[in-house]
Amino acid sequence: YEQLSRNLERREFSSVANKEEDVCPTCFYEYAEDNPKTVLQCGHIFHLACIYEWMERSAACPFCSKTMLFLEDEITEQVD
Repeated sequence: YEQLSRNLERREFSSVANKEEDVCPTCFYEYAEDNPKTVLQCGHIFHLACIYEWMERSAACPFCSKTMLFLEDEITEQVD
């Protein structure tokens, strides 16, 4: 059980924490200057508007269920 748990944690981090993702996993639309992305401390990336809407229902990340905390310098990230 312990080994399986460690493997799942590693796989989850590597597959969803990729900062090169170009679409929001909640709405499946691309990130844009008028709807920027934000990165939570857990490493998951969402549209800022999508995660704010989610926060009205829950304080936990929709992927990993950790309490949502924002990386302060990532909230206003511009899309190239």
